[in-house]
Amino acid sequence: MKRKLSFMQSQFAIYFEDGIARPDDILWKSLSGQVTEKFDETPIILPVPNEPALAEVPIVQVSSKNEAFRLNISRKRLDFFIYGKGKSASFKDSKDILLRSVKIFVRETKSITKIKWIGSISNFFIEIKSPELYIGRFINNKFMDIHEGNTLEATVDYISKIRGLDISLNNHTRLQAAIAKFKDTKEESTGVIVSRDINTKSQENSKDFINEEFAEKFIDFAEKNFKLNEIMSLWKE
Repeated sequence: MKRKLSFMQSQFAIYFEDGIARPDDILWKSLSGQVTEKFDETPIILPVPNEPALAEVPIVQVSSKNEAFRLNISRKRLDFFIYGKGKSASFKDSKDILLRSVKIFVRETKSITKIKWIGSISNFFIEIKSPELYIGRFINNKFMDIHEGNTLEATVDYISKIRGLDISLNNHTRLQAAIAKFKDTKEESTGVIVSRDINTKSQENSKDFINEEFAEKFIDFAEKNFKLNEIMSLWKE
């Protein structure tokens, strides 16, 4: 049985080397004139105290009226989200606008502060009747025998270090059971969310290589390494 794969969302993250005291007054002002076609809602500016523990709490939150895009900016990071348009959505539907947006975010961020690392996180949904049983198949049988009993809940969280684009990259896959509701069908579906996260967090990397050209290649590399068909092929009826 060929399973249906639905694109849910992509997130592009930029982590700053140094904090920005007023991202609403500096970075958002720099970006706002270039992304107005995406973010047509009034920005929400939150009075977050300038404390280290709150450095990643968003100060600027802005979205689109059609709920297709969202942008969060804190003192330490920027996160851009693109959401799928329904159960039949695919990553390719959103890739062009993702690439154009990422280049703007990287360019404007670099004009204000140094970029420490970037990440690309994409979530996909596979409809499955008993997701916990399927996820359980990724877990070592000997461990399951020690644990005993029938599988009630299961999550897979795996990170490896790989080489790509001539640098060291973190390659993260997460599988978790979920109930998804899509706008086009308005029905709830039970299944598994496959999250693919590739980022440049490794301490081995210098920071100066991250620019618009690299960001574009990075998104292409992340897409080529989703390995979704290979992951789905591990599920057998």
